[in-house]
Amino acid sequence: MDHNKFLGPSEASYCAQKQNKFWEYHDTLYNNWGGEKTGWITKNVLLGFAKDIKLDLDSFSQCLENSEFKQKVLDNEQFAREIGIDATPSFLIFKIVNCIE
Repeated sequence: MDHNKFLGPSEASYCAQKQNKFWEYHDTLYNNWGGEKTGWITKNVLLGFAKDIKLDLDSFSQCLENSEFKQKVLDNEQFAREIGIDATPSFLIFKIVNCIE
């Protein structure tokens, strides 16, 4: 995973989650996927997807501009590297032992 890459889609997904629309945004991203390393995903494209699913564009845009979730994305990537994940999509299933309900 390359820290110099554009983190926009990952950050945008968290920004959509702030408005309780993560899965709608996720599905829109994947349904419109333009291929790896093609340059298809830009900030304007991300904003267009936000508009398509009726997010509050001011809030969404501000979230992206402020890189509100950049560190969270970087931390997630670091954790993935530490446990040997180097590709997407990947799914983690954790087993909780002796959990108090």
